Amino acid sequence: MATSVLLLSRSNQIKTDLFILAAILVSISIFAGHADIVLLLSWLLVALYTSFTHRNISFIHLILSTIIAICWVYIARENYGYNHKYITVSDVNILPVLAWSLGLLGVSEIFNHFRSKSRVLNFILFIPVFWFLLLLIETYAFHVIEIRDTMSGNTIGLPFCNCLHAPWWMRIVYFSLGPAYYALTLLADFLFLRYTGPIHKPDQ
Repeated sequence: MATSVLLLSRSNQIKTDLFILAAILVSISIFAGHADIVLLLSWLLVALYTSFTHRNISFIHLILSTIIAICWVYIARENYGYNHKYITVSDVNILPVLAWSLGLLGVSEIFNHFRSKSRVLNFILFIPVFWFLLLLIETYAFHVIEIRDTMSGNTIGLPFCNCLHAPWWMRIVYFSLGPAYYALTLLADFLFLRYTGPIHKPDQ
C-alpha cells in the first residue's frame, strides 16, 4: 500500500528547521533542570519530522550524529556530570549525547541550505561556522542557562568567553567533532545519491 509523505519546499524547510532549533533552545532555557527530557523529546520529534517529510538524507545525518555522540560521550563519560540530575544509561549521561547529536545535525542542516556546489568549499566554510556556533552555544549554556559540568567545571575556561571548561584534550575533540561529522555527511550524501539516484527536490 502506498504511503503518502509531505514534501516541503526549500524555503519552508529552512523556516521549519530554524523554528525547531529556536524551540529547542527556548525549551532548554525554560526547563534547564529537565534539559535531558527536552532534548530526548526533541530528538524523537526531529526523527519523526525527517521521516514524515521524506528527508531521507537528513535522517541519515541524524543517525550519524547520534552514533558519533554516543561514541564520544562514552569515551569521555567520566568527565560529564552536571549541576542538575539528568538521566544516565550505563554511566553515560544522555544530556551530552543528545546535545551533541542534535547540535551537529542542526548546524549542518542549516548550513546546507546555503551551501555551494563544491564539496571542498562547503567543508572549508563549515569549519569556522561550526566553531563560532560551538563557542556561542557553550557560552549561552554556561552563563545564561547555567548548565554546568561539575566533573570538569574547575578547569579554566577559554579567556575570551569563559566557556568550554574542560581539559585541553576534550577541547581538541570539541573543535574536531564538527568537521569530522560534516566530512562523514558529505561521504554519506555521495554514497546515498550514487546508489539511489537523484532524489526529487520540491519546488523553491
